[in-house]
Amino acid sequence: MACTCHAALKRSYLIHLLDTETSRWGRCVVQSECEHEMQEWAEQLAAANALWVHDKTGEKFLMAHPLVMVVDGCAAAHIPIVSPAN
Repeated sequence: MACTCHAALKRSYLIHLLDTETSRWGRCVVQSECEHEMQEWAEQLAAANALWVHDKTGEKFLMAHPLVMVVDGCAAAHIPIVSPAN
């Protein structure tokens, strides 16, 4: 399902996630036009074994069963937008 909020510009969001199997918290920065559909994004990356997040100590780990708990549009607003390589 595509988002219909029609936001024009990308921005950075700090996403806080909980692994529902291990109860481990993690966070990552997502660059998107809006804050909608973050759960679907996290599930797609997890299904591809590609959802790398950091815990509060900075340790990086692979999250397999994500549940998006918080989408923070202010905490990562200072991070510049990066265009993916073609």
